[in-house]
Amino acid sequence: MATNTLICAVTQLGKWRLAHNGKQISKTCLAIHEQFGSWAELMAVPGGSRYILDLPVSQHTAELRASRDNVLAIKQQVAAAPDDGYLDFTYDTELAIHALYVALTLVPEHPSQSLRRAYLHKRLAVEEHLAYRGRVSKQHFAQAVEEDPLYEDALVSSVSFIPFFERNSDLLVPRLQAASVVNPDSHSIYDMIADMYYEDGAGSRGLKYRYKSLLCSTPLGGGNPTLMNSTSPDDVLYHLLIANKLRASNEYQGAVEHYLSIVQSLEPQAELFATIGSCYYDLATGQQYAQEQNIARRLEHKKDTERADLRALIESRSVSRQPVDPQQAMNSAVLWMEQAVDNDPQDARFHSLLAQCLASFNPQRAADEYRRAIELNPVFGSALFGAAGLYGKATSKISLAEAVEWTESALKVSPDDPNYYFQLASLYHKAGREEEAVATFVKSLLCPGPLDEQHRREIEQMYCGS
Repeated sequence: MATNTLICAVTQLGKWRLAHNGKQISKTCLAIHEQFGSWAELMAVPGGSRYILDLPVSQHTAELRASRDNVLAIKQQVAAAPDDGYLDFTYDTELAIHALYVALTLVPEHPSQSLRRAYLHKRLAVEEHLAYRGRVSKQHFAQAVEEDPLYEDALVSSVSFIPFFERNSDLLVPRLQAASVVNPDSHSIYDMIADMYYEDGAGSRGLKYRYKSLLCSTPLGGGNPTLMNSTSPDDVLYHLLIANKLRASNEYQGAVEHYLSIVQSLEPQAELFATIGSCYYDLATGQQYAQEQNIARRLEHKKDTERADLRALIESRSVSRQPVDPQQAMNSAVLWMEQAVDNDPQDARFHSLLAQCLASFNPQRAADEYRRAIELNPVFGSALFGAAGLYGKATSKISLAEAVEWTESALKVSPDDPNYYFQLASLYHKAGREEEAVATFVKSLLCPGPLDEQHRREIEQMYCGS
């Protein structure tokens, strides 16, 4: 009963996190602490650490007393010297830092706890960067990577928070390349590598990674006006930039036209084939419609004129596009992905993207492609996660034991992804490993980003009867 009470309380906390209700987050954290005591994940909840100050003195552990004293001392320091040259923080940020330090004291230094400690070190590094202008916590980033060498976000963040003038490409590019192994479809990684090569005057290397960035399966957000202005319509880069911008605006058919115009000019071609396949996949799965509906919901309470403008925009886009048959678009996605695989059969990313296209209608072949991707790259997080997600589909022939193993491996790459924890908890539940299932569901609700409402409700219905 106590376990169900805990998971129901944390599920309620997940509801307040989705609503961005800071007061209720703190209040719920306090109630959970009073009933279940101090534990690291609770201390680390973003926005929840303020509850430390509301704890009755009788609830204080030695660590909490030290944290409270430190926070109050810093508050006095800020009040006394608001214009201090190196301090640039909010009170909540400092509070979060001290809560995370306390959380680290609650997690033993043991190999079985390495993912938890890596996550806390990475969070500390980021929060300290926010708090102390220009003072990146290299120590905590290093400790995060030491605890979990596959932790992609720690590898990338440890570079992105270093000022340009302090970056050493000989040291940092290998770190980013290591991150690209666990996530070979990250445009932010390739973009940072390209920037560093350009800074070093290695333009040809920089261009290679700029191409890779623009050919990831998801578009690079925001575009790059400076790059656009420095290229001509005859350049491959110009067409990649235009196509990326069109993809970011959900204009997939227009993007495909630009990609097709440079097929003969770009070598190797596999990445381009895969990107065209991704455009057709997004057309087939209705990404555009879903995003436009999300915009409509966000503007639901706006003025009538704004709603009318939005409606007109959506209608004009619908008229300007050719109607798309989802099945035909998916068939095109598969054909282009197959060309990518044929062009470079040793690249795990292309097998994984092909599997993603096949998953909805041919799970057996999708499983084969995921297996090949994992064989080529055993630490490819999204391939591991996707393969495990096929468990339960009649013809996939993926066992429960495989699905659990793959999702556990995926968490080594992304130990702060709520969807990975949710999938693993669901698999534990199906395997009858109920104690592990509950603990993992709780972790899914306490990640830096909140678990989505649909999954939160599933947990609530499973354990709380509502």
